[in-house]
Amino acid sequence: MKEIITQHGWCLNANMWINLKNKFIKKNFSWQDNERGYFYGEYKDSKWKENSIENNFKIVICHSLGTQLINKNVLKKASHAVLINSFFNFIPTNNRRDLIIRTLNKMERKIKTKELEYLIKEFIERSFLPNKLESNYEELFEINNTGVNSNFLLNDFKKLYIEEQPFDFFSKDCKMLIIKSTQDLILEANSIDNLIRFLNKVQSKKPKVIEISRQGHIVTDSVICKIIKKWLDTEI
Repeated sequence: MKEIITQHGWCLNANMWINLKNKFIKKNFSWQDNERGYFYGEYKDSKWKENSIENNFKIVICHSLGTQLINKNVLKKASHAVLINSFFNFIPTNNRRDLIIRTLNKMERKIKTKELEYLIKEFIERSFLPNKLESNYEELFEINNTGVNSNFLLNDFKKLYIEEQPFDFFSKDCKMLIIKSTQDLILEANSIDNLIRFLNKVQSKKPKVIEISRQGHIVTDSVICKIIKKWLDTEI
């Protein structure tokens, strides 16, 4: 059995995986999406299917903050992991640290006000740059404050401040693919590079790292599908 469980990042929902999901289901993958419930969808916490076969392929796909939102038992049991513009600590260790903290503080204040609706749209649009918004995200641009669970959104947002947390998410034998966008306007390169350096030390096999140009914090579906499919073809 080949299973996939996904976890979207902050201020997004499981709709981000729709096109990818359809392609992999056609290839006989079992697919489950986690949902944080920020918007209209209900909170969903997926689990691996119970099966006695030891050599099942359990593949987790996480975007950005997703590694810190998903159930840790899911990560621990994963045989393969795809991390898309992910990080260990969001706040960088370089000279932009103070600027990032001020930006987070400003965003947090907006979450608590009527500006939330505009913050969501600005964040998603900026996450896509230098590309245009894809159709499966359009419903988030029609949302208003009454359609947002601001408490969930704020609680997860505060995880971005956490530093020096123990990174004991994956098994040491988990095979990993890290996708890094070179034009990410949300995540500092320093932050994802720190994650890569850490994983190179603790994993039995060093993660495969793919840097992609002309892509932002959210990678367009056609690109992400091609990369993941090519990697999995060599792994399973």
